[in-house]
Amino acid sequence: MPMTSVDLPAELVEQAKLATGQKTVRGAITVALEQVVARARQADALEALAAMPFLPDVLEPDVRAAARR
Repeated sequence: MPMTSVDLPAELVEQAKLATGQKTVRGAITVALEQVVARARQADALEALAAMPFLPDVLEPDVRAAARR
């Protein structure tokens, strides 16, 4: 799949590389996308868990609060 060329501000590129520990823009974007996917999966799992009618009372407030975030 061909990559589309995009001009990004140098400061943004450096921040992305520093935040992800990557040396290239492509690596930084890959890590950032992996983090987004992981958070989405976690949110889906929390939502499913919060919807369970048999959720233990001791977990209920924490799980339901996390699912609302």
